[in-house]
Amino acid sequence: MPRIANIATGISRAPKTFSQAIQARLWVLIVTIFGICAPIYAMAWLLNAPDSLALKITATVAVSIMAIGELLSAPTPLKTKSYLIWFAAGTVVTLILVIGVERDWLVVSFNAAIMFLVLPAYFLIWFWIRGNWFLMTGLILSIVVMMIFWLIFLTQNDAQFEFLLLPLLFVMSGGILWAPVAVSVLENARLRKDGRISGPGWQALAMGTLFLPVTLVTIAVPPMLNLGDIWYAASLTILSVLLGAVISDPLRRLFIEWGKLDPDAN
Repeated sequence: MPRIANIATGISRAPKTFSQAIQARLWVLIVTIFGICAPIYAMAWLLNAPDSLALKITATVAVSIMAIGELLSAPTPLKTKSYLIWFAAGTVVTLILVIGVERDWLVVSFNAAIMFLVLPAYFLIWFWIRGNWFLMTGLILSIVVMMIFWLIFLTQNDAQFEFLLLPLLFVMSGGILWAPVAVSVLENARLRKDGRISGPGWQALAMGTLFLPVTLVTIAVPPMLNLGDIWYAASLTILSVLLGAVISDPLRRLFIEWGKLDPDAN
């Protein structure tokens, strides 16, 4: 009788235990199911991306086992399983690419192909900066400015939008070279932040490095796209205000300390 009672108790607690397991792994399961499983199911069975039935079954079983494995594994914050995010991003982009090719939608297929090339570059940048959102701010700002210029160019020239996301490829390619330099400068700025002269000097350099991508985009892109003097002047004015706001204070402190002009110093 006690054994039967224990079994009955276990059965009664099963729904609650299952619900708790899902809640503890909610975001991981959402990314796995909707970012990996669903796109692969769609490509395999709705779009017939692989012609082989064996490949369809293999892909379906593999991603299903992945989802079950995530449910049964120990609860882990999503940020420590970032490979899932990259895998999901690649899977979703692949699905969009397949849909564009199947439906002969050039805008969709071309831009998905560009994103397929951008993702590895973004991964390398993310690897270099170790997920530092402070540094990512400078790169994201350059992407926003570049896309604004690119949309203006496409609109002025009545161009098609097949290569709408092309600027992302150029910015990310340059970001691969920028990322290790930015990380090195930021680390040195943090190490020397207490220095009387080197502290503000490295802070100014760090801010300049942070906004280097958007500075290069603002200076180089409008003339390259022939956007006109008005856009060029406006973008330079905004850039000068932005750089002045973030660099002026450390530069002021640098020259005050360098010239021994601080009235509070002994």
